[in-house]
Amino acid sequence: MKVRKITEHELQKLYAVLDYFMVPNDILPFGGAIVLEGRFREVFLPGELMEEILGDLHLLPIYEGIKIGELVKGAFRSSLEFGTIIYPAAQKNTIVLDEKLSQLFLYGRDIFKENLPKGESLGRKLVGSSDGEFLGFAVFNGKLLANIIDKGAYLRKYE
Repeated sequence: MKVRKITEHELQKLYAVLDYFMVPNDILPFGGAIVLEGRFREVFLPGELMEEILGDLHLLPIYEGIKIGELVKGAFRSSLEFGTIIYPAAQKNTIVLDEKLSQLFLYGRDIFKENLPKGESLGRKLVGSSDGEFLGFAVFNGKLLANIIDKGAYLRKYE
């Protein structure tokens, strides 16, 4: 495995995701992200304190910060942690669910169109609760809000 700083080209892929959700590019210092190259190209955002402590020791990035996504086939695929970071600042392509629908979504369920706000646009969505909490990622195809991944997936994984 190889650890390196994120390249400018890879950073542009990450910024494209921010632009899609209308999140300011300066929300966090993503230019300081690191990439762990192995079977996947995982992107981590190291904490400042960890950088000071570890310096140039090339330990696994999981010890340095949080995984914010992966670079897959030329695109940046966001992690749930990344969604949690950007959701409060997102101004576009978000859907807010009431308490009942939030619970269904966290159980891995899809949400039918008739339960969603009118006039919702097609495409990828950041899904949140009426309490302002980020719940997960979904795609709205015109008929339903298809759950891609939600925060309940961690628990279902071990059932």
